[in-house]
Amino acid sequence: MLPQNQRPKPVPLQIKSLLMQVWKDKSLAPRVQTFAWRLIRKAIPTGKRASSFSTHIKKDCSRCHVEEDDMHMLFLCPFSKTASFYKPWFIRSEVYAAQHNSISAIIHAIISSGHPMATLSNAYTFLWCIWKAINDSVFGRKVHLPSQVFAAAKAILQSA
Repeated sequence: MLPQNQRPKPVPLQIKSLLMQVWKDKSLAPRVQTFAWRLIRKAIPTGKRASSFSTHIKKDCSRCHVEEDDMHMLFLCPFSKTASFYKPWFIRSEVYAAQHNSISAIIHAIISSGHPMATLSNAYTFLWCIWKAINDSVFGRKVHLPSQVFAAAKAILQSA
């Protein structure tokens, strides 16, 4: 038997439910499914996480220079907050972040909010597009405007 500190941690029921929904949803693009799984399992590369493995990656957000973790990148960065508030979402992402202490709780709250855009596939695709836009900025590929995030998500959803 493995020592306690080497045993896998039990996965909470809410997280298991979100993970099962991700893999069952055939309208999600495979890259978005992978992103969603990594997001829920706290495994997406952020500045804070990636900088601990490489000295070439800064721990601060490329957009606003605050330490970049999952919550900051997707809900608290001015870029993310602006993208989330554009039509048709009109979501105050910082309010969700203040009311919920985890990414999975925020996603669950958004999906069950009754918002007309808040489907599982819309939410994860939108978050993936925010993540991609920020990473494009980090690695110097392209600087996206917050208004372009929804258009990118819409294009992915229509091609799925």
